[in-house]
Amino acid sequence: MLTGKGSGVALSLAILALMCDAAAGLGQTGPTEGPSPETVAKLIAQLGAASFRFRQQASDELTSLGDPVLPALRKAAPKSELEVRRRIELVVSRIQAASVEKLVKTYCAKQGLARNEVEPFRSALPPGGRVFRHKLAAVPAKDKQAALPERYAFVFVDPDAGNVYTVKRMPGDKTLTQRTLAILRLMGTKVGDNKQATAVMAGLWRVNDGLDGVAVRDDAQVRFVQAIKGEKWIDPPITYIGDSDSPTPHVVMPVDQDGYVTDFRMWNIR
Repeated sequence: MLTGKGSGVALSLAILALMCDAAAGLGQTGPTEGPSPETVAKLIAQLGAASFRFRQQASDELTSLGDPVLPALRKAAPKSELEVRRRIELVVSRIQAASVEKLVKTYCAKQGLARNEVEPFRSALPPGGRVFRHKLAAVPAKDKQAALPERYAFVFVDPDAGNVYTVKRMPGDKTLTQRTLAILRLMGTKVGDNKQATAVMAGLWRVNDGLDGVAVRDDAQVRFVQAIKGEKWIDPPITYIGDSDSPTPHVVMPVDQDGYVTDFRMWNIR
């Protein structure tokens, strides 16, 4: 279970460690030379051609150009007509899917995993990102270290940054909370209202169960109860408290002034 008190220092250190991992090549794709702006602009304009063949040709060429054309596509989308905007969104989706798959294959190669061992994990936690998981073998007790059951490692893929972040429970590990929340911060996951809080709580609950070897429930639900505003300087700006149907029925999730989650706990409280 994710436990422990969150702190700004601990969270900052976790973010720094994750950024160093990414820079060391845990998934970073590195810069690539892109096509000329004129070429990209011409292909985007061609998405609005009357001929289906010309539109399809432009779509295929933009998709093949990959990540370097994403900024231009995103800039053009709001200015385009509805049909062209939909075609742009489809191209962006295809480029991101290809980037994610490349990053996952690189991760598998580094970890010595077969690609089919890493499966998609449905989650609303990272905006614009993807979450995967793979099983870890049980670890027997040794010296003062308690045994660990068969459990999951979770792989967060950020196609825009070209990074892969992993969180998994290992013997003696006491930093899962801060590392998991640091990943969400790096990927831009924010909570601004009750609906978002409910979705993030449910997502963290499901990841929490998998990290501990508990069977992950796809139907895990959190029923939002209330958002409590901090009254003292030492209090979190907002603490969301949700009600669940798990053996530990209450979910507590403090959020800072920017909307980032700073802690996640499941308590038996009344």
